[in-house]
Amino acid sequence: HYTSEATVVAIAPFRSSGYSAVPFALSGSCKAERGESMASWIMKLIRTWNDHPDGAAAHGQIWSIATDGESTMRMSRFILCMSRALATTSLLYPLLQNLTGLNLFTGENKVMMTCDPKHVFKRKPPTIKKTLVSELFPGFATLLRAREGILVNTSIINKNHLRLHLVQLPHINSSTVESLIDPADKQNVPKAVTVRVVGLLTVWGALED
Repeated sequence: HYTSEATVVAIAPFRSSGYSAVPFALSGSCKAERGESMASWIMKLIRTWNDHPDGAAAHGQIWSIATDGESTMRMSRFILCMSRALATTSLLYPLLQNLTGLNLFTGENKVMMTCDPKHVFKRKPPTIKKTLVSELFPGFATLLRAREGILVNTSIINKNHLRLHLVQLPHINSSTVESLIDPADKQNVPKAVTVRVVGLLTVWGALED
């Protein structure tokens, strides 16, 4: 097996300035890597950071793990960040326990997962064969462009409703609308983001009227 691509690990602080990510690890892969093995070496990195005097002691613990939408990375993130429920003794528990539907699972030392929001927008809907929890949260833009649509209370909003409103916006012609609501290209991030932005413009216009 030869390395054909690599995973770059970078770390950054959560603050308003000086937040640029700094790469500190590189892992080669022949694309046969699975989520379990990736989660294993990422956990070693996190524990090393937390135990090293120049790591957590100097800069703080790692409390959030982010990846792009690649399936192996999503699986490793799920393994790392969904391993245990928030303890009832946690100071956060009384604040969160009554929020119906909120996922209270975290990883070791309460580490949580996040994702590039652009990938959340364009993620594809799950099929009946999908079994991983990490696959059960489809992208908003893809659902809006799907025939099935999104259920809001008792109303279904789908591509037909989207088309009806988008054609009323200025500077958008019918061919552009058809391109935006075409669900065929599920990996087109710019298109997915445009659908979301145009959708917001439609809502704002309705509110102004």
